[in-house]
Amino acid sequence: MDKDALVSFLEEFRRIIVTDGGDFEILEVNDDYLKLKIKGKKNKKRSRENLFALIKYMLQKKFPGEKIKIEFEHWEVPDENTFLDKIKKWLKFSSNK
Repeated sequence: MDKDALVSFLEEFRRIIVTDGGDFEILEVNDDYLKLKIKGKKNKKRSRENLFALIKYMLQKKFPGEKIKIEFEHWEVPDENTFLDKIKKWLKFSSNK
């Protein structure tokens, strides 16, 4: 497995993912091993799992016949728009009228 080709493909693919609200970071790359840190769209667990499945699928299509073990860890981002924050913003907005 050509590590440079793998990293180049992932960096190009990442640009597409970021435009949809997801993201990932390459933590480790070896000859047959890849570890990523994944943040799904809107920081949802299901979204991270879907993104991981999509990355695996795209790698199989791009590098057919290559055996790559892929793992990921969750990229937890604090939710800045909690329900309470949304209410505070709404109250602030409605009191300014």
